[in-house]
Amino acid sequence: MTEAHIGWETKLGKSSKFYIQGGPAIKLVDDGDNQSLASGKMGIKSAMTERLSVYGELKAYTGDEYNFDTLAVGVKSGLKYSF
Repeated sequence: MTEAHIGWETKLGKSSKFYIQGGPAIKLVDDGDNQSLASGKMGIKSAMTERLSVYGELKAYTGDEYNFDTLAVGVKSGLKYSF
């Protein structure tokens, strides 16, 4: 899937950031027609130490064209360590 998002990010306290973004997406299909969808994400990133951060993200996209009755939703979280 290829997404073309526009978004906004702001600080939350000294070590965290909140972001939200959205826009059109194209789902590339091998043996069929590509689909035009709407997609969006929102999440939080937070520094735990100078090298370790944690993040959480909620993502959603329409299931078929721009039909918001059939949203696919996903959650992502993790840790990032910088060397």
